[in-house]
Amino acid sequence: MKALKIKDSIGDTRGLAITNYEIAEYYLNIRDTAKALTYAQTAKRISKETNNNRRLLESLELMAKVDPVNSSTYTQEYIKLNDSLIREERTIRNKFTRIRFETDEFIEQNELLTRQRQLWIGIAIALFVLAAFILITIDQRRKNQKLRFEQAQQKANQEIFNLLLAQNKKVEEGKQLEKKRISEELHDGILAVSYTHLRAHET
Repeated sequence: MKALKIKDSIGDTRGLAITNYEIAEYYLNIRDTAKALTYAQTAKRISKETNNNRRLLESLELMAKVDPVNSSTYTQEYIKLNDSLIREERTIRNKFTRIRFETDEFIEQNELLTRQRQLWIGIAIALFVLAAFILITIDQRRKNQKLRFEQAQQKANQEIFNLLLAQNKKVEEGKQLEKKRISEELHDGILAVSYTHLRAHET
């Protein structure tokens, strides 16, 4: 009784339900069913007020033992509440199962999106590298072609220069030959004239 007063003074309603239930059990054990029923009913009332369903079921079960006359009523109330709690628990469990399933599905979709994003990033990088390689190759070929063209141009210019040198050399040789020929003709002419004058003088 002192425990009831202490718990009541501090507002421990859940503790009051437990204490009333335990006192009811005590009076049932000593076969004082009247007091046992009173405390069991108090435990039931407080359990309802505090939404302590487990203690409420225990109180109904105890009341069925204490009050055999109304045992079927308590039993039906017990079964109804128990079924309701089972349904509620199943609903909550199903809800959590659905949430877990949806969470797993969401995680799986995120992982799939991550893999797809990584794949697209990989493809983009590969295409970028390929494009860069193609551009570098084209630029290198263009430079090589330009270099070959410049080399060919330089070779052609060198050949033209060599031809010009050869032509100038031939022209110079022709001039030298012409000079030599004229010089020889002049020399021969002078000799001929001198010889003629000499003959004329001798005669």
